[in-house]
Amino acid sequence: MSSLISYRILLTYNIHPMRHESYYRYMIGEFVPTLQKLDLKMLFAWHIHSNENDIPHRQVEFVCNTVDTLRTALNDPTFHRAEERLQSYTTSYKRKIVHFKNRFQF
Repeated sequence: MSSLISYRILLTYNIHPMRHESYYRYMIGEFVPTLQKLDLKMLFAWHIHSNENDIPHRQVEFVCNTVDTLRTALNDPTFHRAEERLQSYTTSYKRKIVHFKNRFQF
């Protein structure tokens, strides 16, 4: 799998304390399926246990094979709407694009 994957999109954030249930419904029911339709495949969802408030506790990763797929997805209004809605369920949201390496990346 890793030999075909070129890019990883890292989304880091904390789930808003009052929105846990609606966050999970949105992620499973809409966000992940929306990104999959844009040819972004979910690779991992990490929960990072930390007592430090400035460290995001959630990291979700999507991967794709080509820079064209990445550009098309990131420029799609559907992606922007999905990301904006995700941000309404989270705090400390950040998005980062990296070249794929077959290990944990942050």
